[in-house]
Amino acid sequence: MNLLLLEKYDLIYHLSHSDLDGYGSQYITNIISKTSLFSKNNKIIFKNSNNYKDTDINIKQIFKEIISMKNKKTYKKSKKILLLITDLSIKENTAKKMNNFKRGNKDINIDFLVFDHHKTTKKLIEENEWYFLNINKCATKIYSEYIINILKFYKNNINKEIINHLELVSNVVNSMDLWLSSDKYFHKANLLSDTLFNFNFPLSEEFEEIKNIKREFIFNYIYLYMQNINEDIEKIEEKLPKLLINTINIAFESKYSYNIIEKELNILSSKNLLYKYISKYINEKKLFEKYTESKINIFGYKGIILFEENSNLFQYFSHYYLEENTEIDLILNVKRNGSISFRSIKNNIDVEIISKKLDINGGGHKHAAGCKIKFKKDIHSLKELNKELKSYINVKGEK
Repeated sequence: MNLLLLEKYDLIYHLSHSDLDGYGSQYITNIISKTSLFSKNNKIIFKNSNNYKDTDINIKQIFKEIISMKNKKTYKKSKKILLLITDLSIKENTAKKMNNFKRGNKDINIDFLVFDHHKTTKKLIEENEWYFLNINKCATKIYSEYIINILKFYKNNINKEIINHLELVSNVVNSMDLWLSSDKYFHKANLLSDTLFNFNFPLSEEFEEIKNIKREFIFNYIYLYMQNINEDIEKIEEKLPKLLINTINIAFESKYSYNIIEKELNILSSKNLLYKYISKYINEKKLFEKYTESKINIFGYKGIILFEENSNLFQYFSHYYLEENTEIDLILNVKRNGSISFRSIKNNIDVEIISKKLDINGGGHKHAAGCKIKFKKDIHSLKELNKELKSYINVKGEK
């Protein structure tokens, strides 16, 4: 196996799947980025895809970003770039586009690495030396073993604890991803996945900054979880609330008192506690002020749009965010099929009236209501949704 030394790259794009194996692979990169294998000059940009379509869109966007960088006066031709892809199956046509990009941009020094475990065509593997496939291991394990080989052969001064940690993480993820039910880590890995992906982040599919917060949260949670992996699963379950509290403080660079958060956990569920602190973080960083697509005016009321969000997140996040931001009148959660849910906490606003104005069959209560509208086209992003909603509201407002 030809080992590409990751440290030689000035910029690494790590694109991965959005499940435990996908984030597990990125966790490996995150861990080694903190070792002597990397320097402060190495920059890593993480991105995630849910499916084939997302993968193609992400690769296209990455190439667009690289071209934009190249066109700047500050760009150095010596800059080395790596597109690292894990736990995502690449189609032949996509691989062809990647190779064409490399050949067509001689002044861009770019390499590719793909670590995958999904069945693909023999031709794809034979024609692309950068494509590493092993259907008997999860992507985290394939990638981790690649990294460990680099550490062992080229970096003898690396702490053995790092290697042991990488092996542990990859074995835990592998047990669940390949469904090795007799493996000693299987049930613990499932518990990790279940608890981790029960936590949702608003607009994490839309905005890079919130995606980064979510990813940092996941990395820290995995790290803390691994510190307890050799305990009985019952003891791990008992520790989950404290793991969450510690993760909140680390991921959100929290100034919040541990004791205060612990007391809140006695009142709120783990999910609701997280939603509260996500709301606090977004409010403190003024993220919605940056993202104009998330703002909308509905019949004179100031609103925030959430798109295709989990119903629990919507309910509790809305409450906390509206409490912190009195200038916002309501929050709406819109689904691709046109279903809209409204929340408000102001006594002078009746979202039931608003919902009925948008849809004669809409209704509910003063502070919680819903309706359904018909979009003129399929909606794929918050930007498209904002435009369609504004058009629909304007028509209804004229009547």
